[in-house]
Amino acid sequence: MLSRPEIGSREHIMLWLASKDPRATYNWTCPFSCACATYSDDSYGQRYYWVNMLSLHDLNKLAYLRPWTYGALYKRARKAWA
Repeated sequence: MLSRPEIGSREHIMLWLASKDPRATYNWTCPFSCACATYSDDSYGQRYYWVNMLSLHDLNKLAYLRPWTYGALYKRARKAWA
């Protein structure tokens, strides 16, 4: 049986991104609705927990690029983290 990746790991972030509607948007400029805050809120129940997570800083660098959709972010992360 496969175990679920650890929350905060790149593998877990990829699973989370894959579960998002690829057309849904995030607002990189808003600390309440950026991709990292949304991941942190969904995974930890705390919006600002991501500030100390290295993998989420990596995600933030990818999320800065446009377009700001979860589908585009998933593709960028898959390519960057392959």
